[in-house]
Amino acid sequence: MSRTLRRALWGLLCSCLLLTGCGVWMPQHDFTVSASAKSVEIHSPDQALKSYLAGEFEREDSGFGRGYQRHAMWLAVRFSSSPPGTASVVSVGPAILDSIEAYTLDATGHPVFVGRSGIGVPRQSRSGATLEHSFVIKPERPGPTIVLLKVKSSASMAVYVQVTSPEYQLESLRLQGLGFGILFGLMCACLVAASLAFLRSRNGRVAVWLAQTGAGLLFVLSFNGMLSILLLDFSLQAYSWLLTASGGLMLVSVVMFMGRYLSLAEDYPRLHSVTLAMSWLVIPVALVMDAMGWSLFLGLAVALPPTMAGLGLGLLLQTLRGHPKARAQGVWGWLLGAAFLYQYGGKWGYWSFGAFNMTAWQYTLFACYCVILFDLVRGLAQTHGRAHLRRQHLQGQLLAERSSLQEKVLAGTSALQTLHEDLRREERAQRDLLLVAAQEFQPPARRIRRLLDELRLRPGAQQSNLADRLRNMGIAADRLQFLANKLITAERIDELAIHPEFHAVSVTEWVNEVLHDTILPIQTHGLNHTQGLSVSGDPVLLRIALQNLIDNAIRHTDAQDGSVSLEVVKHLGEIELIIADQGPGIPDSLRPHLFQRYTNAQRKPGHGLGLSIVAAIARTHHGQVSVSDAQPHGARFHLRLPTLPALSVAGSSRTSAD
Repeated sequence: MSRTLRRALWGLLCSCLLLTGCGVWMPQHDFTVSASAKSVEIHSPDQALKSYLAGEFEREDSGFGRGYQRHAMWLAVRFSSSPPGTASVVSVGPAILDSIEAYTLDATGHPVFVGRSGIGVPRQSRSGATLEHSFVIKPERPGPTIVLLKVKSSASMAVYVQVTSPEYQLESLRLQGLGFGILFGLMCACLVAASLAFLRSRNGRVAVWLAQTGAGLLFVLSFNGMLSILLLDFSLQAYSWLLTASGGLMLVSVVMFMGRYLSLAEDYPRLHSVTLAMSWLVIPVALVMDAMGWSLFLGLAVALPPTMAGLGLGLLLQTLRGHPKARAQGVWGWLLGAAFLYQYGGKWGYWSFGAFNMTAWQYTLFACYCVILFDLVRGLAQTHGRAHLRRQHLQGQLLAERSSLQEKVLAGTSALQTLHEDLRREERAQRDLLLVAAQEFQPPARRIRRLLDELRLRPGAQQSNLADRLRNMGIAADRLQFLANKLITAERIDELAIHPEFHAVSVTEWVNEVLHDTILPIQTHGLNHTQGLSVSGDPVLLRIALQNLIDNAIRHTDAQDGSVSLEVVKHLGEIELIIADQGPGIPDSLRPHLFQRYTNAQRKPGHGLGLSIVAAIARTHHGQVSVSDAQPHGARFHLRLPTLPALSVAGSSRTSAD
């Protein structure tokens, strides 16, 4: 590693430690912290106050380290507000404590509950949960303020306290967050860089570094309580398992990485195997401790010291042998070991305990991760350079292939467009053929039917042979007319297989043209008032729709006694055609499905397609068709279509004339 890079890392580490340390060295109130004796178990704040006033508490500067303690520890914090009567903030750390209950004294000198916090307390019930647990204290009586704190911890009983004003507390948290945020952002950047390096190189050392860094980052987040404070509301048992599992994973990944990075697995296989086995003991020991009713954190506390001792011994041996990695980066390993020792000694009461005990090892760990990553990246630089040249060569080949592929795509697209135009021309030809066939079939079929009806009414037409022949001819004419009406099916109209050609269609001409071909006389009403009124639509489809409605009415009307009428009614922007018959009417059960395909009242022969065709044509022309009862009996079919404004009709006529 270059001297410039080494100096930059040292400066970054010192800056982050300084920012975090400012939270400890911020101007604070003069306060004293006392704790209940380790062997004494106190159950209530009144008992704790009585014991404190009796002088049974032990006094320290700002924090206590007691190791593992199953019962709660009570702290008494005594301070004076400056100026008197103003609020103060009592901060308790570390964030991983199970629960902290704060009590202050009221005007009568009795303990009053202030609030609770801790990872074992639901998030909505916590008081001031950040990187530390803080309580705002407002003194209710003059003189010194006494705050009682009941602390529970499943891990080692190590607590520190700070008393500041709200302004200094906010600034302290800001500086601590800035320091931690810088290193956290740096670690995230290192993770991204390592991931990219691994994807490019597939190097085994980078993969193991990535695993150990991810595990270490998860452990640090869990250790600082950030997952419980900021993200998820874990139960205490779940969070204990999360911290234990992430710590065990971090230990295993660190041992595996050092086995590769320092060649411990090759040079000292027995030492490496023993150290790796010790790192795997975290979860088994935690399970045993949990079964015995002890804390899960003891699994990590038992496995961490011998594992760190094994790694330290391996680093020492490789340094003495002159291993290049051990001699270049060994100082960071010693710093990390010293930081862990400083934290553990403070937790177990061998020396003073404070916020710096909890942060020093984290920043040193982050610095070690960065140093090793930079060394790995430097080792991969030459390989990456060769890969870059190879990639440029391949990109040149890909550009050439891309150009060739674009030409092929353009040629294929042009061929597809030509084929599409051919298909559209064929489709239009088929449509024209169907429409012409429909127009040519219907008039002769109706005329044949009309002539047959006239012949049937003449004298002598009731002879058996002649009647049979006339009936057979009538059936044949009906089938011919049915074929003409059904050449354009409902499926084709619904699926838009035939694209309508919209023109301005005169209502008078449209209706008269259909009435001219009917087999029975139709009574008309209001047709004289439609002069100059037009609709926008396909003339052929509109003719088919009206003809189907009239044919349906005629088919259900008695030719001797009944009649069919057509009424034209003008509405605002719409025209309504009402075709009424004097048949048996439409049953109520059939009306919801009347305009669906294959729906037939079974009163007369038919396939149930005519009305569905009418409905499809009406939808295509933005109109609608409905049915109602006729009086005294029969059915009335209503076909409503939007009309064209008179100006649009006049304009269309002038254009056609031109």
